[in-house]
Amino acid sequence: MAETVSPSELLDRVRAIAPDPIALEALWDGDSYGWFIDLRVVVRVDSGYESRSLHVFKAGGDIRIFRGQ
Repeated sequence: MAETVSPSELLDRVRAIAPDPIALEALWDGDSYGWFIDLRVVVRVDSGYESRSLHVFKAGGDIRIFRGQ
């Protein structure tokens, strides 16, 4: 079962990231275990930009799509 996280917990995680995030990414993808959304923040670093994972939302397998769920 995937970890549940509230919006306020996500905001707390964003606020704890240093340096300050400059963008938010939501990457949707799937694999043989199902679909997921990887929520990431982008920060500026000396070499340019870096993307860091904030939370991965994943629940159920890909068969749910064929069941209309």
